[in-house]
Amino acid sequence: MKMLKITSILSFLFFWTINSNAQNYDSVVYESATLLITKNDKTNHFQITNRLTKESLKNLKFVKRIGADFQVLGEDKKIFYLNENWRISDEVNNRFGLCGTVPHYTMTVSENKDSLFVYKNETFYDYGDVIPAERIFEISKKDADSIVFINGLDKFDFTANFNAFGEALSNPNNFFLVKDGKYFEADNPQEVYDSLDFSNHYSFIKTVKDGLYGILGVTAPKYLEVSDFNGYLAQAILPDGRVIYVDKMGAEYY
Repeated sequence: MKMLKITSILSFLFFWTINSNAQNYDSVVYESATLLITKNDKTNHFQITNRLTKESLKNLKFVKRIGADFQVLGEDKKIFYLNENWRISDEVNNRFGLCGTVPHYTMTVSENKDSLFVYKNETFYDYGDVIPAERIFEISKKDADSIVFINGLDKFDFTANFNAFGEALSNPNNFFLVKDGKYFEADNPQEVYDSLDFSNHYSFIKTVKDGLYGILGVTAPKYLEVSDFNGYLAQAILPDGRVIYVDKMGAEYY
């Protein structure tokens, strides 16, 4: 009888432990002396708790660090920023500096009667341009009418600081082939766009196909509109009129 009681108690504790763990879907995303950020693995929503005052922000759709701040998308789909001191603001408060003593590059297009070429030339350390530009690509004029870089032109200058903070989606070494007014990349010729929006090329490039917009390298053209990025998030409008947010990995927040 005593053994039966012990077995019953152990069974109860086992199932209680299993049940308790099953109900706890929260995982810790970040913690410090002042903040605790958790994510509910079932709902994918976040909670930020002030460890000093016990205040909390709940049902947050998106939380990601930007420098000293956290970018937050609230339950009401409003973006705000929060720092370690629980200061909430509408704009990120980070300030950065860069060193200019880095390689400088010039990308150019040249051609002969049969082909188009892409050249890349380092121009800062190669004083006097002693080392000739490197030819990095060639294509027959039968396959492409022209070549443009991420600024939409046949020449592009940039430095090694181009994406120093890791927030840009654009690659300064990229270029696009144009054939019959359509745009595509050399390593993905099956994906053809009606046009490209180069207006924010230092951050990202919008793609356009069949009247819908996308973000190059992030999401296919499927939105009626896509805004510029605010930190890690861009606002988009679906064909059914719903307004959502898209992050730089292509995840959508409704």
